[in-house]
Amino acid sequence: MSLFEESTRVPLILAGPGVTEKGKVAATPVGLIDLYPTLAKMCDVPTPENLQGQNLIPILEDTSKEGRGWAVSQVMRGKGKDQRFGYTIRTPRWRYTEWNNSENGRELYDHKSDPLEQNNLVEETQLGEVATELSQTLHQTIGDSFPESGEIPPIRTGTWAPNLTDP
Repeated sequence: MSLFEESTRVPLILAGPGVTEKGKVAATPVGLIDLYPTLAKMCDVPTPENLQGQNLIPILEDTSKEGRGWAVSQVMRGKGKDQRFGYTIRTPRWRYTEWNNSENGRELYDHKSDPLEQNNLVEETQLGEVATELSQTLHQTIGDSFPESGEIPPIRTGTWAPNLTDP
């Protein structure tokens, strides 16, 4: 579990109604959170208004479409007072990461010139605007993922299964 490309990237292959560009690869990043809205739309299943994730059908119909244009991943390290969160946003070119709202570090990688994420460019002054824009998008996305209270929901103990028959 890390926020580097090798850990966050997973293969995603979709087939079904509306997939008109068979065998093509979309360059835009998407997340696994996008699967439910996409499959629900394909099956004409109604979804709640507050559903996170994007419907990928437009990208399946035309792989040149950008969609949202980014994907976000998150990991947690430590427990109690040592608990810290890392969030990363991946665009077709950039990966930007913050640990504990930048208190424990920031990272910026250019996948055009550094696909293995070896050179952290976050301190490069000419890239300050890139880092600022990605940070703003990341914080907006993180904020949108929390409940209205703004509090992180507690982790439930025991077995839990969602009721998919009554979303």
